[in-house]
Amino acid sequence: MKRVLITGAAGFLGSHLCDKFIYEGYEVIGMDNFLTGSVDNIDHLFKKKEFSFYQYDVTKFVHVPGNIEYILHFA
Repeated sequence: MKRVLITGAAGFLGSHLCDKFIYEGYEVIGMDNFLTGSVDNIDHLFKKKEFSFYQYDVTKFVHVPGNIEYILHFA
C-alpha cells in the first residue's frame, strides 16, 4: 500500500486530503500540533486502519520510517 504524509492534517485542507487519499487506497500518516487545526476535523479517521496520527510540531526534525509516496505540507 502506498503511503502519504500530510502535515496540518487537522486543518480544513489537510483533513479533506486525508479523506481523499484514504478513499484512493493510500495509508495516510497525519501530523498536526493543533495550533490552528481541530481534532474534530479528523475524529472520524481514528477508527480507520489506514490512518495514523502524530501530534507533533513539524518545525522540529521529522523522521518517518519507510517509503512515502507523497508529502503534502500544510502545516
